Amino acid sequence: MEFKKESNEDLFNLKLIEWCDSQIGNDDYGVFPLDESVLKKLNENEVFIVDRRNYCKSIGVKFYKNRMKDIFITMCKFCYQFFRTVRRF
Repeated sequence: MEFKKESNEDLFNLKLIEWCDSQIGNDDYGVFPLDESVLKKLNENEVFIVDRRNYCKSIGVKFYKNRMKDIFITMCKFCYQFFRTVRRF
């Protein structure tokens, strides 16, 4: 999947608000679904792609987006674990 270079944060936020409005309580927490058209409009530097199909064909590809701009996250490309990173300037 190729990402477009333009960021479309407004469309992402609109979909997120629609999803949150559909939740009844805290127990309804789940995966926030997005369609391919929204995913393609996100900045590729802000999306982590977890593809474990090499290990198990029945597991689908998952996409994650960091919503907290002041917290830097790195994903290990071998174990797909997420780690908070420190930026040094």
